[in-house]
Amino acid sequence: LEEPTYWNGASFRFFYSLHSIPCVGFEVAFNGKSLVYSADTFYEPKGLQAMHEQGVLSKERLDALMNFPWHADVVLHEMGVPPIHTPIEALEALPEKTREHIYLIHIGAKTARDAKKRGFNIATPGVQHTLTLVQNEQEESGRLLRFMQLISSMDLFRGFQVSQALELLFMAKEAKYPVGSEIVRQGTPGDKFMIVVKGSASVTFGGAKKIFRSGDYLGEISVITGAVRTATVVAESEVLAMEVDKYA
Repeated sequence: LEEPTYWNGASFRFFYSLHSIPCVGFEVAFNGKSLVYSADTFYEPKGLQAMHEQGVLSKERLDALMNFPWHADVVLHEMGVPPIHTPIEALEALPEKTREHIYLIHIGAKTARDAKKRGFNIATPGVQHTLTLVQNEQEESGRLLRFMQLISSMDLFRGFQVSQALELLFMAKEAKYPVGSEIVRQGTPGDKFMIVVKGSASVTFGGAKKIFRSGDYLGEISVITGAVRTATVVAESEVLAMEVDKYA
């Protein structure tokens, strides 16, 4: 649980939800797309914080529940009866862009009608209502070619066989960073190894400034040793990076 498992190019992560009986949700990612299933759960920040203050939830458990993966392309969220399930008001408080990806399940007809009026999607049973997450094949082929060309030029991966390079590609996730944003922050956990695909980033350490460009990589020391980041890396231009987490 909690740590991702990789299979056939996809990553799976299972996690405990919060319910009156033990329940497990999951997150799956493949080819740059992701889906998360909440399981029966309760999500309401003030309520979770109150349970932490009462000693019901540890700080680690609170953080895990608060950091639900709302970023997924599709969020299948259980909507049973409160207070042991998430109240609709808690979902309404999420950003509009986040709500667009939420599909409510395990929901009564009356509640579903009300949720629709509030702008929520209702997951409807039936093959005809299948949600398909696919990338354009031409775009995916281009992404594959760019990645293979990139790592073949890097000393770190020059000895990789094609099968190993493909495995690395399947485990990696694309991430974009706008100009001036922090790619890595000093003092944070070293949980990702990153390869710069496009753009440039900089780090200042000991009075010296280093520039990372396409083909450069960072974060490998923290991932290997488990130490926190020793410096902050900032995007000098818009950066496209491939990120591989420490469990890969």
